Amino acid sequence: MIRCIETDYYCPENSWLYADDLTKHGFLIDPGGEPELLLRVIREEGVTVDKILLTHGHLDHIGAVNEMREILGAEAWGHENGDRYLLDPVWNLSAAFPETVTVKDVKKFRDGDLITLNDPSSGEGAGISLRVIHTPGHTRDSVLLYDEANGVAFSGDTIFEAGLGNDSFIGGDGILLRKNIREKVFSLPEETLLCPGHGGTTTAGIEKRRWGV
Repeated sequence: MIRCIETDYYCPENSWLYADDLTKHGFLIDPGGEPELLLRVIREEGVTVDKILLTHGHLDHIGAVNEMREILGAEAWGHENGDRYLLDPVWNLSAAFPETVTVKDVKKFRDGDLITLNDPSSGEGAGISLRVIHTPGHTRDSVLLYDEANGVAFSGDTIFEAGLGNDSFIGGDGILLRKNIREKVFSLPEETLLCPGHGGTTTAGIEKRRWGV
């Protein structure tokens, strides 16, 4: 089960609820804001959120992390390069707004790690699991979270439908971003569904053809 929940915390952003249809255990990805809305959808779907996962540490993707992990009793996980963003309002962009955001005590994953559900019936080859693909460029901690078995990748702000992440923020690198899109995103099977942090879904193949690759 994949459900996009558009939240708005200074800007619209896609939070994602991704759950195993059989066990109803799942992941909450990029809870950007509006914890009441997120909680309502989680309850509507009857999902137990095992882990909160972050594609990167910008304000609009982490705005509700503190509230949601307290409510859900779930650990938050982000890339090992993420503390620069999570702990510093300048880097996570919240310093520009009246209310700054910091997120402490986030568990760390690294490139290549496999993230599994807590439910014992899930894991590699069963249920759902997500492989971490480090794609710095928009931020230093940007990742894709890729479910190879089901052909789904949560792409954060690395790549969008007919677009790519903004490389002008602190820590951004446009050359590296484009390199990672070409080498890591476009190497995924063409039918892979890309679920981005903003806008509609697309596929790796559609975007690859847009780029003329």
